[in-house]
Amino acid sequence: MVHVHHKDMRFDRERFLAAYSAALDALWPPHASFEVAGPFGVTRGLRLGPATGEPVVLLHGWGSNAVAWYPTARLLGDSRPVYAIDTLGDAGRSVQHAPISGPDDSAAWLDGVLDGLGLDRAHLVGESYGGWLALNVAARWPGRVASLTVLDPIGLVPLRKRFYVWIVACGSAALAPRPVRHRAATWLTAGALREDGLRRVSLAAVGFKQGIRPPAVLDDASLRRITVPVTVLLGARSAAFDAVRAADRAALLPHGRVEIVPGAGHALRLDRPDVVDRILTG
Repeated sequence: MVHVHHKDMRFDRERFLAAYSAALDALWPPHASFEVAGPFGVTRGLRLGPATGEPVVLLHGWGSNAVAWYPTARLLGDSRPVYAIDTLGDAGRSVQHAPISGPDDSAAWLDGVLDGLGLDRAHLVGESYGGWLALNVAARWPGRVASLTVLDPIGLVPLRKRFYVWIVACGSAALAPRPVRHRAATWLTAGALREDGLRRVSLAAVGFKQGIRPPAVLDDASLRRITVPVTVLLGARSAAFDAVRAADRAALLPHGRVEIVPGAGHALRLDRPDVVDRILTG
């Protein structure tokens, strides 16, 4: 058993930023940083790729940050502008000044970031909570969105109670030695546990006080209002929800394409990168 001392549970922002920068240096291709100030705080992120082309905006899952998108940034950055956002209220370089209360505020925040970046229309790619952010803004301001690709997004069906047990188990496994972590990645269907390059960032984020909460399920009317093309990829072994039930709800999307990915869990992009890469480059 791995014991975590109480002092290790206090969030140290300077230590976190040092780990974040080290991971960027080790994993990311050449890039620039950006920041957009708004009513909820200062949103920061990473940009790479050419100056022209249809932009792609990457929205990470809960408890993560823009650094985790490095494989996707490498994949897409040669041919189009790519923006990876540190979601406000999560453990990244963004700084929250005001609470984001509910779906309307979340959509207003993301719309404001797109506006601040000068992106009239963008392709949104989101995983888990980032998938909900993408669906939520598209339901309210579809004119800002060219298309969506959402990876095991929350918000289609209620989360399983055992999802929270899975999160705790993954957190405990992350503290274990490398061989144990990698075995646990298979047991838990949690590809993130194999991400040795991001481990220091994850450990440095321990103790961060989240400024976001699990969102409510999107209602039928909201899903039907999303009129842009949407690709929904669901992990067949997702700990978050039943993939078949989620696929049934996603069928309400007017221009939705739904695929349940065998062998994938909630960390779908890491469990089955071959499938995700095929979709993103297709």
